[in-house]
Amino acid sequence: MKKTLIILTILIIPLLLSGCYTKKTFTLDEYNEYLDNLKCGQSNKENTLCDIKGKYEVVSNNIDQEEKVEYRIKGTDLTFTVEQTLDCDTIDGSGCFNKKRYIK
Repeated sequence: MKKTLIILTILIIPLLLSGCYTKKTFTLDEYNEYLDNLKCGQSNKENTLCDIKGKYEVVSNNIDQEEKVEYRIKGTDLTFTVEQTLDCDTIDGSGCFNKKRYIK
C-alpha cells in the first residue's frame, strides 16, 4: 500500500507543477477591462483602440458556468460574446504544459 501511494504521488506531482490543473476564472471587471483596451485595426501601422469604453452593456453573465459574457452595444440590437479560452504555453510530445487562460 505504501509503495502504491508513493508511485501515485510521484505521478501527480509533475501534473500539478505543470499548471495543467490550474484554473483561473476572470471577473466581470476583467472582461470589461479587456473590452475597454481592445485593439481593432491599424492606423499608420499602429494598433488603435476600438473606442467602445462605456458604449456597451452586459446582456448575460455566465462566467461561473460557461466562462463567457454576452454584451450589447448600447442603443442597438448588436450583441457579441467574450469568452475564456485555454492556450498552451509549451507543447512537447507528451501533451500540453503551462496552460494559460485568455479572454477572447
